[in-house]
Amino acid sequence: MPKVDRPKRSKVSIYLEEFPNETLRSDGQVLYCQSCDKSASIDQRGQVIQHINTSKHRGNKDRKLIFQQNFISTSSASTNSKSVFNDDLCRALIRLDIPLFKLKNVAFKNFMEKYTGHTIPDESTLRKNYVSGVYEETISKIQNIIGDGPIWVGVDETTDADGRYIANVIVGKLSTEPSKPFLLCCEELDKCNHKTICQLFNNAMGVLWSNDPEAAMAIKKTVELIDSKNLQNNLSFISTNFGFLVDTISKLETSKMPLTESLEIVDNAIKQLERVPGEIGVLTNSKLKNVLEKNTGFNTVMSIRDILLNKTPNNNYSEIEYTRKEIMCMKYAPVHVR
Repeated sequence: MPKVDRPKRSKVSIYLEEFPNETLRSDGQVLYCQSCDKSASIDQRGQVIQHINTSKHRGNKDRKLIFQQNFISTSSASTNSKSVFNDDLCRALIRLDIPLFKLKNVAFKNFMEKYTGHTIPDESTLRKNYVSGVYEETISKIQNIIGDGPIWVGVDETTDADGRYIANVIVGKLSTEPSKPFLLCCEELDKCNHKTICQLFNNAMGVLWSNDPEAAMAIKKTVELIDSKNLQNNLSFISTNFGFLVDTISKLETSKMPLTESLEIVDNAIKQLERVPGEIGVLTNSKLKNVLEKNTGFNTVMSIRDILLNKTPNNNYSEIEYTRKEIMCMKYAPVHVR
């Protein structure tokens, strides 16, 4: 007898009974896979088996199962507890550098609600209830990596487009291997000076070692030092008598500067250092004198400078082991400060 095809309704019923855990559904005529969001062919049993064995179907099925489990767990949670979905959403946005205010975008919010089945929280909800948890967890990870040090700290201050003083504190662990730097804090300063930067540093160390008694004592001493009148007086003395060195070094970094001009800048710096008063001035000039006496090359360069200016060299010209042409080539020799 010729083979008689089963009605579609009968085939569909058989497949639904045979594969009850494969997220298959039907209206009696069409076999529909909810995981893949598409209909499956029912002409042959092998086609149905082939579909449910594909990696795409298995992956979609696993994701749907996880989604259902999360939905059940969050739905059954107490209204006073935090939402797992909201927490995961907050973490995802932060790690992707997506500002939380993007949740106000109607198109994005509708899309998320349509395909997640969850009500998307307001930006303020995440900021008040979930950001702090992510922050504390991140700080804890940094503390675990840094341990008890030793550490290096970098403080970077810049002015943003709105004219605000923004300072960042970066920290890393000193090690025989390269270490990963961490942004510890970012703050807006009322103004940028030694006191605000020191206070920023103090706050950052308080974040890093807030539970360490020894670190807390060190931070306390730092605060006392910042507020010390002696520190302020010492900084004023340094700024008054040594502040010119910043400008001096910047000038010496200028390219294509003649040797005569470079050494004139050095000469002026030496004369200003010689005028530094008190015990510090004596120590500074003693150190400067020792450095210059040990640097025989500096004396040679000064003599070449005098020759280029048609002056009588401080040293005997015969002791300079350079030819006339070599001396001429020294016209633009750079002077480096180390």
